[in-house]
Amino acid sequence: MSVNSGENQVAKRERSKIEYNLNYLLIMEYYVAQKVKDEWGNKPCEHPHLEKEYYGGAFLINWICTQCGKEFTIAQKMEMDQDKKKIQRENP
Repeated sequence: MSVNSGENQVAKRERSKIEYNLNYLLIMEYYVAQKVKDEWGNKPCEHPHLEKEYYGGAFLINWICTQCGKEFTIAQKMEMDQDKKKIQRENP
């Protein structure tokens, strides 16, 4: 599995230690997300790649940006996906 180029270095290091692929759904562990968030700080981010968050083997409701560690709700993720599709349709 290739690592997304939008991930920051902490996420890449942690993913190399613990890599999961469940039905083609990429996931990020809660504490890894916190490390990514702490390292990223308050820099701006376009959130190029989101992964499902899990903790202790259980999926949480949130999605996590692999670059900055910001959490998104399901509704926010769906809205972002719709916006991306709209942009792709308008700019083929």
